[in-house]
Amino acid sequence: LCETNFPSDSITNASELPMFGLGVSIRRGFSNYFNFRGRARRSEYWFWILFTILIGSIPIIGSLLIIALCIPSITVTTRRLHDIEKSGWWQLGVFIPWIFAIIIFYLGVSLMISFSVVAFSICISLVCFAWLTIKGDSGPNKYGPDPRFSILE
Repeated sequence: LCETNFPSDSITNASELPMFGLGVSIRRGFSNYFNFRGRARRSEYWFWILFTILIGSIPIIGSLLIIALCIPSITVTTRRLHDIEKSGWWQLGVFIPWIFAIIIFYLGVSLMISFSVVAFSICISLVCFAWLTIKGDSGPNKYGPDPRFSILE
């Protein structure tokens, strides 16, 4: 008749939590200011990014506030990468090549080298962006439990 086969690693007795909204994401960003452990859902990450963009668009004071939001932005990105079982250190792969490209350009090194470093930086940025947009691992991974589910007892 009606037979359903569940994978052996499926989560039992769990209900998926609703997507985080802007307010919850902001609260979690500040409450986890220095927390590099655990996992962050896509909604938590992208609503935090939206919040930082909105804050950054405030004339004059927005630039100062963005500086205060650097650390929680790094931590939420780390936790987001943990959700797909990637190390948080991958986010350095986005910034270091860009800084290197700018230094090379201002030192007057060959344009070919500068363009190569910029092309590499763009590729790394696109890979990291893709990682930040994909669904997290189902079930627990080495960084912690699945943040989309709460286990019912």
